[in-house]
Amino acid sequence: MSKKITTTQSQALSPENYIRKKSRNLPIYNCWVNTEWKEAGLGQVVVARQHTNGNVTYCTYLSDLKCLGIKETVYEFNIPPEKLEKHLTAFSDVGFVPISYGLAHNIVYAALEYAEKYGFQPHKDFTQTTRFLLEEDTDDIPLIDIPCGGKDGKPLYVNTGRENPAREKQIFAQLEKTAGSGNYNYLIGVGNHDNFEDDFEDDEEEDDDEELYDTAAQAIFSTFRDEVLQMSKEEQKACFLKFVDTDDKDKDLEYVSKLIIITHLLAKEYAGDEAVEKYTDEVSHDLDYPTVAVDELPNSFFAGVPPKLYETINDLFQDTVDEIDKGKKEGKKAVEAFRKEVGEAAIVATVELSYYSQHEAFKKCVQLLEEYHAKYPDNFFITMSWNVHLCETQDNVFQRNINIKNLKTLLSKFQPITDYERKLFLSAYSTLFFYEAQSNLTDRLARILAFEDYLTPHIKIADDSDWLSKFFQMELETLLELFEVDDKKITK
Repeated sequence: MSKKITTTQSQALSPENYIRKKSRNLPIYNCWVNTEWKEAGLGQVVVARQHTNGNVTYCTYLSDLKCLGIKETVYEFNIPPEKLEKHLTAFSDVGFVPISYGLAHNIVYAALEYAEKYGFQPHKDFTQTTRFLLEEDTDDIPLIDIPCGGKDGKPLYVNTGRENPAREKQIFAQLEKTAGSGNYNYLIGVGNHDNFEDDFEDDEEEDDDEELYDTAAQAIFSTFRDEVLQMSKEEQKACFLKFVDTDDKDKDLEYVSKLIIITHLLAKEYAGDEAVEKYTDEVSHDLDYPTVAVDELPNSFFAGVPPKLYETINDLFQDTVDEIDKGKKEGKKAVEAFRKEVGEAAIVATVELSYYSQHEAFKKCVQLLEEYHAKYPDNFFITMSWNVHLCETQDNVFQRNINIKNLKTLLSKFQPITDYERKLFLSAYSTLFFYEAQSNLTDRLARILAFEDYLTPHIKIADDSDWLSKFFQMELETLLELFEVDDKKITK
């Protein structure tokens, strides 16, 4: 979805902005859901509103009532009703039935609220755009009881082949943390579907197998967790090293799940509760600043951009960054073209810094950074980059600590901030937060666990950050270093 620059000038609203700001003023045209949503626990809810010209804008919400919440959401803006009707009949194996707006609303928000109990955030396009086509979730909407979870009410994660292994690990790590071992079920590999509509199959025999599989898996992991908790620290270490030392090339889901459990519990054992609590308070103090959750990049990012480029600057920026990533030759050409098109602006400095940091000498990059920091002192990205540079290159411990403190308080000086700015800052902050641990490995473990404790309820698991996977990998690598184990034995 293309992001647009915000501006106070009068201009036509983009489809995203129209949905966010005006769509609730449009009357409901109709709502639908797939016929098997109750049995599958997975509903494709479609809500359409009608414009005065007779066209409709609709949003779809792939709502996983069993575990993950709003997995996907898309929209089409100001289209003829016939096009929407054609979309609804495009899948021969899935039928849609009309429903009331109240039921549509309750299905979506039931999935959303159930998933949030376990730390799963909705797809970012829901937060930023498509939720605004729905009415606000207030008492004005009559509550309808929508069953969530598996048959026992516990989260049931079903991977039909849509999630890759890395995503799968994220989900299991999240369930281990928020639900706890033995308090969730899962079903893996029941298909390999390209379209979620294929997931709506009503097979009683498969349901029986699913229940047996879930019960067996629950017993296995619950028993394993209990066994680990009853071990001494040295016994836990031996158990961990046994997993690490395996030469089994076919490391299945059971192996990965048990490795996640033993790694996390052992990390907590070596870190200590007191240290984790101390760092959790520190991270909360440094990061708890409100953000503006919109789909635009911040105005400050585009300060100085000619008005004629307001509608295209984001695409120009993204295309230039993509060319920089391809290589030195492509990057240099793209940066020159970008400067010629945009002129003097902070975003040009950002592009040049990106290029020089990847393809040119460090000294030249630092020279440019110093120059641009003096030229654009009110630009969040450049100020943050300058502070990171000072933290990483300062030899004097006292001065470095001052620089680190300056970075940590940076958010308080740029209020309000957008989700985009916070994401940039989070990466920079985490680098220095873990850097402070240096060679103290148990201290690093405490910081990892604290950062995870703070961040897990805040992150969007569908986001590109992959934070949950990073936390597990960091715990694993730190323990390997602590025990002086060759990490090549672990398949990343």
